[in-house]
Amino acid sequence: MGSDMRIVEVGNNILQFKFSSKYQMEWVERCGPWSFDNNLLLLCRWKKRLTSTNISFTHSPFWVQIWGLPFEHMSQDVGEEIGSKLGKFIEVDRRSWHSDQAKFMRVRVELEIDKPLRRGAYIASSEGERLWLTFKYERLPTVCFICGKLGHDKKHCPTSGVWQTACLQYGDWLRAGWTAKVAAKERNLSKDTI
Repeated sequence: MGSDMRIVEVGNNILQFKFSSKYQMEWVERCGPWSFDNNLLLLCRWKKRLTSTNISFTHSPFWVQIWGLPFEHMSQDVGEEIGSKLGKFIEVDRRSWHSDQAKFMRVRVELEIDKPLRRGAYIASSEGERLWLTFKYERLPTVCFICGKLGHDKKHCPTSGVWQTACLQYGDWLRAGWTAKVAAKERNLSKDTI
């Protein structure tokens, strides 16, 4: 962002970012989510009467990839409908299904940060059968594979005692770009470093 951006600590883990232009600020808002040390950096635009004691962080924007959507359903309307069921709908990336190799649709939504991530959803096909759609989250920070919530991992999950013997419903597959090939490479790297 250059040396003209300033960061000021204004409270307990609350920072104020001062941009030199509206363009810089809007670029940061548009290109998130942002993280620091794999922890979600929550942003809120300044408004009158906002202080470090009355600020509230409840939502964060994410790009969500929708996998398994039949080509005939890849449209603005379907993207809006699915996005609004995930959270507060922001936009559909029309380029994601207009490319020659359209494998998924991207929607940008504001998600409630204290709720578990949605793994997917069922939709009805044009023939009336139920199809499972898988959701993958871009730039996903620390997430718990036990409860599906952001901000902690399974080692630090407050519900881990209750669900310790249950099968995990979440995993690295929630992260966009994660593949079994990447997981195998990570396992091999960890074996080499031990």
